Amino acid sequence: MPRPRTPGQRVQFLVSARSELDIPPTLARRLLELSEAARMHSADPSWLHRSRGLWLLDELGDDALCEHARLVAADEGEQLWRELLARSKPPDDVGPALLLAVSLDARCAADEAYDVLRPVVRPGECRRWAFDLAMDLTEDGGDPRLALDALDRLGVDRDRPRYSALHCLVHCAPHGDCPSMRLAGAARARWLWGRAKRWVRLPWADMQIGAEADHLLIAEGGALADVVREFAALRGPGPMSRGLFGYLRARWARLPSAERDLLLRWIRVRWRRFTVLDATPYELVLADEAGDRAVAAAAEETPADRTWASGDIVSGWLLPTAVPAEHFFVVNNTPAAWFR
Repeated sequence: MPRPRTPGQRVQFLVSARSELDIPPTLARRLLELSEAARMHSADPSWLHRSRGLWLLDELGDDALCEHARLVAADEGEQLWRELLARSKPPDDVGPALLLAVSLDARCAADEAYDVLRPVVRPGECRRWAFDLAMDLTEDGGDPRLALDALDRLGVDRDRPRYSALHCLVHCAPHGDCPSMRLAGAARARWLWGRAKRWVRLPWADMQIGAEADHLLIAEGGALADVVREFAALRGPGPMSRGLFGYLRARWARLPSAERDLLLRWIRVRWRRFTVLDATPYELVLADEAGDRAVAAAAEETPADRTWASGDIVSGWLLPTAVPAEHFFVVNNTPAAWFR
């Protein structure tokens, strides 16, 4: 249980917020008080009397504070956010719901986080950080049509680049005129890959699973435990696999079984070198180093023919899709690939 900070620790918090996160001094002090409130409530729930509750709800109406408070919520305050949410009424329920959802998501309870956020993301009251996390969790349910319906219900512009893969999955016919849907299995894989990339960018995304978490996963058993055992004999998985494993672990409760299985296969894929035999805007024809196997794969980056040409040597991961004959190719520039 985190204890209230000493004066020296409070100063260090402010210094770190300014030097490492570039948070303005006034906002850093408010963030410190919010963190201290979480610690005080954890030590003594009676600390949260009515006036303090009203003050905190007023503070959490500020999106600038909530943006940085997500870092606090990932590590502490779950019970405080839960209590504040119980005391709040719309529209003041959005801030505590967001921080409670972050706390839950950070401890791999994505299904609970989704249930907390869904009721507070309302048409006409859309707040960025709550909306973005709610949409991430909605998409991780694996139903493209449900996710697109959520956008329409909230009146959000579905033409934003973020939703292009989602739009194609719902409105473009497989193997039809849309070039990105020519390989329908690869189009679905592109959507899943994009969601994993967004998770890695989250401030609370944990790509470094510690020994304690490893032991807990092994004790629980199952598919994630098998991955931990498999990589324990090695020097460790590369950043590509660590990112995918972190995403799979965090969002396991939301992901459909078919996507879990696909991610488990992706984690085990090793990067290789390939020769480009042909390039079109959405696909590459690749030959492995031995030159005895040619594979057509959807490219992560499009238009692919502006980046690569016949004869180029590329390295990356040739990922399987739910359709056995289709593949999805990711270029080996991870960890930079995670943050594009």
